Amino acid sequence: MLLQETTLAWSAAIRERLANRYPHIVEIEHGGAGGQMVLAKRPFEVKQTMRSPAKWFPAMRLVAQTALGPVQVLNLHLHPPVSPRGSWVSGYFTTGPVRREEIAAFVEGLEPGMPTLFVGDFNEEAQGDAVRFLKDRGARDAVSDHLGRQPTWRWPVGALTLRFQLDHVLYQGRLRPVDVQVRQAGRSDHLPVVATFVAQ
Repeated sequence: MLLQETTLAWSAAIRERLANRYPHIVEIEHGGAGGQMVLAKRPFEVKQTMRSPAKWFPAMRLVAQTALGPVQVLNLHLHPPVSPRGSWVSGYFTTGPVRREEIAAFVEGLEPGMPTLFVGDFNEEAQGDAVRFLKDRGARDAVSDHLGRQPTWRWPVGALTLRFQLDHVLYQGRLRPVDVQVRQAGRSDHLPVVATFVAQ
């Protein structure tokens, strides 16, 4: 289980409720709600945490021991679509290159040839710069491939609710997704995404 936007309070609550089910837990803190957590039933090793070149949220690279063998995972929370002046409107149209710069920096430390998952809050849809960067290098997006444009994020604005697909599970190597779901659950603006993979 890969979580983004965690806080110290959330971390304590998650550990209290889920530590018995997921005995292997690692977290990184990052101001406000910028932390990350990984919860697993099997052992995994955090290989590195990486600072964003845009000075936003860090990324975590880990290798999980799975039933399919070792799988490396990037837990991601990319730059939000907000401009340097705080505009979400102009940021929606101008911040794609920033996310591309982030993902390009984050993938440099990957171990070549190992099955890989790129998971988290990309803050952009399937046609975004960071997603396209990974696809151009052979990755596929399990969320958009299986669910089309189904939203993973919602935000009420007056009488309207904005809905976008901002969360993705990209994969590369000897992995094949057999089930992908967006669960209509929780009180976060992001909905839980659940993906099941088998060996290719």
